[in-house]
Amino acid sequence: MYAEKAHFIYELLQNAEDADATSMILHLRPTELVVRHNGRAFTPHDMDAIAGISKTDNEKKADQDKIGRFGIGSKSVFKVTQRPRIQSGPFDFEMEAYIVPVLLAVNAAYEETTITLPFTGDADAVQSTYLAIEAKLQTLEAFNLLFLRNLRELRLQGENKQRLLTKHAQPNNDRAAPTIQTLNEETHGHPVAPLRYLMFQAAAQHPEFRRLRPPQYVALAFRLAEQEGPVRLVAAESDFAFVFFETAHQTSLDFLVHAPFVTTPSRKNLKPELPVNHALVQELGALLQQTLPYFKKHTLLTISRL
Repeated sequence: MYAEKAHFIYELLQNAEDADATSMILHLRPTELVVRHNGRAFTPHDMDAIAGISKTDNEKKADQDKIGRFGIGSKSVFKVTQRPRIQSGPFDFEMEAYIVPVLLAVNAAYEETTITLPFTGDADAVQSTYLAIEAKLQTLEAFNLLFLRNLRELRLQGENKQRLLTKHAQPNNDRAAPTIQTLNEETHGHPVAPLRYLMFQAAAQHPEFRRLRPPQYVALAFRLAEQEGPVRLVAAESDFAFVFFETAHQTSLDFLVHAPFVTTPSRKNLKPELPVNHALVQELGALLQQTLPYFKKHTLLTISRL
């Protein structure tokens, strides 16, 4: 299901986002990956969910607004480990055989959530896992923070490289106006040129999403040039659709599009045949029309961008 060995990194990011974490650290060591975030602590309900215990219909509906809360994403870590350890709130336990929690301590009081993934297999397998995760941490794009509500700081630490990715939104009192999102990166403490995006968003209107709290949204993000002089638009770094994170569905557009599309289980591909996805495409088109007056007012519509 997960063709890319390190794809589970995105699932860990999703779980942190769903726990309302604002900051996260991924620390790669030769034989394990240690993940920490400052989101909500685990509850008994979360223990049931991560163990795969069935939910009632009401519980399922309550969790629909989560990107990947302890669902298929939590199982994806078993591609690289056999006994993930989770320390969060009052819990300290390992997962055995995918669904069996083994308590290591009781009445703990962890202020942050720590997930430790000791790599499985022989020395060659462990080295292969290490290299796959190292490559992902070195190349993970800052724009993967762009469409997240909560997560704003991501520290990626390894033996040979340290990166810090952050997101900052420029306050805007006009709800009808776009926000400017700035993505910053530091490597070994040295700043990389920031990326700025002009983001338009609107609440998803499809009935499947309107009842969710917080509501889902569709968004368009246009990259702003960093050169001195008049503000102008330039092509984005990606021309693939986003479902919070980048998918493998190519749009061939110069700007980024996000919507809560229904995807395949790996979250890499969309299901274009589904009516709900067709409806979301229409909503993105309507949002694009709404951007035109703003672009005209600020002289951002040029021949090169048409």
